Amino acid sequence: REWLLPPTALRPQTVLMGTRDSSPAPGRSFMPSAGDAPRSRRASTPQMSLVPSAGDMQHCPSPTPADAIGVPLHIRVRDTSLAHDEGWPFPHTLYHIVTTQQGQQFEVKRRFREFVVLHQRLRAHLDELPAQFPLWGNVLNRFSPGVLEARKVGLQRYLEDVCTRLEGEVFPQPLRTFLELPAHEEATPEQPMMMQAVLEPTDTVILVAYGLPLDISPKPGGGGGYDIKWNVDAVLNKASLKLPTRVLWVGCVSLRVPKEDQEALADELLEHFDCVPVFLEEQMQADFYHGFCRGYLRPIFHNLLRVPDHSDPFCDHEWRAYCAANKKFAEKVMEVYEPGYMVWVHDYHLLLLPSYILRRHRTAQIGLFLHSPFPASDVFRTIAVRDELLRAMLNADLIGFLLFEYTRNFLTCCKRMLALEYEFQKGGFLGIEYEGRHVMLQVCTFGISPQQLQARLEKV
Repeated sequence: REWLLPPTALRPQTVLMGTRDSSPAPGRSFMPSAGDAPRSRRASTPQMSLVPSAGDMQHCPSPTPADAIGVPLHIRVRDTSLAHDEGWPFPHTLYHIVTTQQGQQFEVKRRFREFVVLHQRLRAHLDELPAQFPLWGNVLNRFSPGVLEARKVGLQRYLEDVCTRLEGEVFPQPLRTFLELPAHEEATPEQPMMMQAVLEPTDTVILVAYGLPLDISPKPGGGGGYDIKWNVDAVLNKASLKLPTRVLWVGCVSLRVPKEDQEALADELLEHFDCVPVFLEEQMQADFYHGFCRGYLRPIFHNLLRVPDHSDPFCDHEWRAYCAANKKFAEKVMEVYEPGYMVWVHDYHLLLLPSYILRRHRTAQIGLFLHSPFPASDVFRTIAVRDELLRAMLNADLIGFLLFEYTRNFLTCCKRMLALEYEFQKGGFLGIEYEGRHVMLQVCTFGISPQQLQARLEKV
């Protein structure tokens, strides 16, 4: 939903990612299965397959209706403001309510008395609601900051409690009207209304890539410590992105760091650069990056097929290293993750990461952007673990590709290998209905920053 990428097409705006170790199974079928997370966010059923095989589809829960509470939904009483009724000298408080559902954000302002009316109307749909609205209405110092904050918290809890009681049920019309959600016929799965989201300064994006956009080298003289600076030539460096929000970077460093120095370096990177380093063992990094990523995946993703010979280009131990490394990245992400953060995963090195993150947090908002090409289906099908990779990618809320050709190739692979159909949706989005939710696809081409180019020219 759209940080150029995201959720539920990655909605980078407001909101809108447990664990069990799996031992690698022998052979190519290795993939942490028992205990992994389902792609559906509706239920937190433990011990479901992270990247299920085709046979697992029959065990998945039935999709929840698009107008039912149970699909990704987030209600937040964001702030307050004062307003005056015409002809009345005294002000009243308006509570700003933001509802995010299926990638759409709806904002409405309501006063306290309207919550009371809503409560009475909802009692016709929810018998278990108390006769009286649970919050007191007449507060003498109702404009004091402490009272307003307590009211905000109480009203948000009330709305969350109503949604919990309605889980799996169709929205009652009083609630839909109160939140100003679209009518049922305007938000059906056949014609979803998707709107572009906007990042806000209060949002936090966790940007995950194989390498951190930093230049790190030991300090000269052998006295210990490291010289650290931003790599201005890196695609994902701080100056190039210019995201209007807080950004945390997660990735590997560019040099081997002794174990005794790793903790001190990690603390320094987090404190001064908002970076979380991932330290991989030397053999794992060789098998994961140089073996499976560069040696196996990269040629195929660039539509290069090797001449058949007696050897098998797929190596089981490299695939195991790829899985283990992606799991390590997920652990580092969860060290800094908080509910409401958005996770932006980059490139083919981390295609399994959306699934591993969902193991830890079922409602995480994840975007995946592929910097490399995506091959045609007849080339992609030569990958021994093609289904596992496709299903893992579909655990993201929004998937971005550089060209429409790559997007079309991905859709073709989903259709031919997973029997998934795509659809055009309002707002200019392509989407795939997968496990009861929408996975958004977007073509996201990027180029040179004019400001950075001008700054470089001035230095020449």
